[in-house]
Amino acid sequence: MVHQTRYAKADCHYFAEVYENQPHNYDLNLLPALDGPRHGRTLTCIDRSKHFDGDFAHELECPEGGPEAFCDENLTMRMTAKHTYHGDTVYSVFLTEPHKNIESMRAMQWFDLQTEAVTLSTLVYTEDLEIFTSLSVIFKVDLAGNLEGHVKMISYTDISETDQPVFVALLILANLGSALGLILSLYKLYKDQACNWGMTCYELLARAIMCIYCLVLQLTWAQQIPMSVEYDHLLHTILDFHGHGHAEWEKAAQSYFDVKTHIYHETQWLMSHRIATYLILYTQLLQMIFYFHCHPRMAALTKTIQNSLDLMFHFFLVFFVIFVALGFMASWMLGGEVEAFKSFRESMASMGRMLFGEWIYAENAEELFGNMTIMYWIFALTFMVVLFFSLLNFFLAIIVDSYMGVQAEAAADPSEMNFFMDMLDAVYTPLKFMRRRWPNRKAIDDALLKVREETPPSADCVVGLEDLGQALPSSMHGSVSDFVLFYAKKCGDIVSSAEKTVTPGSSAKARGPNKNQLLKSAVLEAEQLLLPVLNPVFGEDTKVFHKLIHKTVGAKEIIRVDYDWVPAQPAKSAQHQEVRAASEASCCVRPYGEAEGILPP
Repeated sequence: MVHQTRYAKADCHYFAEVYENQPHNYDLNLLPALDGPRHGRTLTCIDRSKHFDGDFAHELECPEGGPEAFCDENLTMRMTAKHTYHGDTVYSVFLTEPHKNIESMRAMQWFDLQTEAVTLSTLVYTEDLEIFTSLSVIFKVDLAGNLEGHVKMISYTDISETDQPVFVALLILANLGSALGLILSLYKLYKDQACNWGMTCYELLARAIMCIYCLVLQLTWAQQIPMSVEYDHLLHTILDFHGHGHAEWEKAAQSYFDVKTHIYHETQWLMSHRIATYLILYTQLLQMIFYFHCHPRMAALTKTIQNSLDLMFHFFLVFFVIFVALGFMASWMLGGEVEAFKSFRESMASMGRMLFGEWIYAENAEELFGNMTIMYWIFALTFMVVLFFSLLNFFLAIIVDSYMGVQAEAAADPSEMNFFMDMLDAVYTPLKFMRRRWPNRKAIDDALLKVREETPPSADCVVGLEDLGQALPSSMHGSVSDFVLFYAKKCGDIVSSAEKTVTPGSSAKARGPNKNQLLKSAVLEAEQLLLPVLNPVFGEDTKVFHKLIHKTVGAKEIIRVDYDWVPAQPAKSAQHQEVRAASEASCCVRPYGEAEGILPP
C-alpha cells in the first residue's frame, strides 16, 4: 500500500503573485509561451498550514476513448479516492501490480506540488517468533522540494498463553508491594512528625505512581485485542472481497485502513506504556540514589553534587553564555559556507558534537578560501582553547575537589564502616538485641535525651553507666557495660578511654577497639594514676602491682578511675583488700561496680 497526504491549494503571494499575473504580448513571438492568453494557471501555490480534504486527489480530463467507468458526464477523470487513517486524510493506491500501477501514477503525475509526504507501508509477520511488524518508508517533501526519507518500524509480540499467568502474577505482586510501601509511607508521615519531609514525600509520590501505574497497566492490557487477531482481520479484508467495480474496491481499502488504525492505536498504547515505564524507572533510580545517601561511602555521588552545587551553577552560567555566543557567531559568519553551521540550531548541535570529541574539523572546511579560512580557524581555536580545554577541565576540577572533600569527611567519621559490613550488621544487631533482651533504640535515645536536657549548658554532657542502667528497663539481660562495649566496636569514641593514651597530650584515637583493647588501655592508664596511691602498700616492688592489675584484664566488672575505665576483681586476698581500701581513700579513684561508665553526648 502506498498513500500520501496533500496540502491544500492557495492564492499566490509576493513575487509568485507578480509572476502569475504577468501580461501577455502578441508581438513577443520569440517566446511562444507569452504571446497569447494562458490556458489555466502558471503556478501552483499551496498552503502548508492546511491539508487538502477533497474526495479525490486528482481530477483530470478524460482522454479520447477513455473508459466510461472512470469518466463522468463532464469528461472528468477522478483518481485516488480519499480514505481516513487514524484521523488523517490520505489518498492511497494498492500496488497489486506494481509495474502497471507505477506507470499509471507517473502518467497522471500522482506525485505533484501538493504532495506533503508519501508513505510506502506493509505489514510483516515473523513465524515462530510471533513478531508482528508494521514497516513504513516515508518520503517527506521539504520547502525546497527535496525528499527526506526515513524508516519507521514498530514490532509487537503477544504474550504467549504460557507466559500470561506469570505476567499477571508479577504485575499483581508489584501492585501489592507498591501499595504496601504506600501505606508504610503514609504511616511514617502520620507517626513521625520530625522525619525528613522532602525525602519522605518523594518516597510517597514514587510509590503512589508505581501503585497506580501497575493497576492501570493491568486494566488496559486486559482490554487489548491480540495482534494475531488484528492481522487475521486485516488479511480477511482482502480475501473476503466479493464486490465488483471501483466503489467496492475502495470500500475494501477503507476496511484495510480501519484495521490498520486499530493496529496503530495498539502500537501507540504500547509506546505510551514504554515511555511511562521509562519515566517510572527514572523515579525509582532517583529514589535508590537517595537511599544510598544514608550511607557515608555510598553517598559519594549525592554529597559530591550537593557540595558543588553553587560552583556548578556559576560554571554552567558562564559556559552557557560562551557556548551560545560562539554558536551564533559560527552560524552568522560560516553558515553560508559550512554545512555544519547552516543555521543557529544546526550550529548548536554541531558544537555539542564537537564538545564530545566527535569531530573538530568541519567536513567541508577545506573548501574555504581567503578570509573565510581565517574566520573559521579563529572560531575553531577559540572553541578548543576556551570550551574544550579550559572550561571542561574547570568542571572536572570542581567535581574532583568536591569528591575529595566528601572522602575526607567519610575518613573523619568514627562510625563509618564498609557498606556490606553495615548490611550484615543491620541484620545481626536486631538479632543480638533480641537474644540479650536489650532495649530498643528509642528507649536508649530517650534516656540519652533526658540526660542531655538535665545537663547545664556550660557542662559536658557525659552519661555514666549507672545513669544509663537506671534509665533502661530493669529486665535488661546482661550488663550495661557489655552493651556499651558492643557499640564501642563500631564507634571507638563512644568510650572516653578509647581516645586516651599513656602519653600525655597525644591526639591518636583507637578506632573500633574490641573489649580487651579497651580494658588494656584502661589498665595502662590506671597504672600511672594508682602508683602514687599504692606505693605505701607495695613499696618499690611494682611487679606485684603489675601482676595483680594485669590479671584482671578479662574481668567484666568496671571501675571508673577519674575519667577512664579500669578492670577490677572482687577482693579475694588481703592484698586485694588493701588495694581497694587505698583506692577508696584516694581522691581520684572511685569504685562504681559493674553498672557505671561513660557515654559521649
